[in-house]
Amino acid sequence: MKATINSFCAVTVASLFAMAAYAQNTSAPSTSTPSTSTPSTSTPSIVGSYQCQRIDSSNTTTSYPLAIKSNGSIYTLEWENSAGFPALYGVGLMHPSMNNVLGAKFFDPKDSSIFGVEVFNLKPDGSLSANWAVQSTNQVGSETCTRSS
Repeated sequence: MKATINSFCAVTVASLFAMAAYAQNTSAPSTSTPSTSTPSTSTPSIVGSYQCQRIDSSNTTTSYPLAIKSNGSIYTLEWENSAGFPALYGVGLMHPSMNNVLGAKFFDPKDSSIFGVEVFNLKPDGSLSANWAVQSTNQVGSETCTRSS
């Protein structure tokens, strides 16, 4: 079962990248030549500490500190609760052609039935905006994060 869940989440993250690429191509103005996406060289690194505001589908807002670290091309994410304990863990990959998009799978370390996916957009000012979905509760929501000092 655990291997099935991990495979499902990996496929889901890959699918999110495909949908993001499709959305980017379909929202671009039509021209006679194909558009190509080139990564911006001025995008800051996504690695760092953030203070996040997570809003769920019932419009409830929760604040979390978030730490993003990298080990090569793999990113680890850790959201903490108000007592400083891990509330969620995640693992993610940067989009292959957009260096400001991170797709991640996350899970609750205290309840293995709670897991989901999230896509982050790193803005030029270093803040993050994201959309997420939790599989077990069929919830969707958004998150905004600002860099911490």
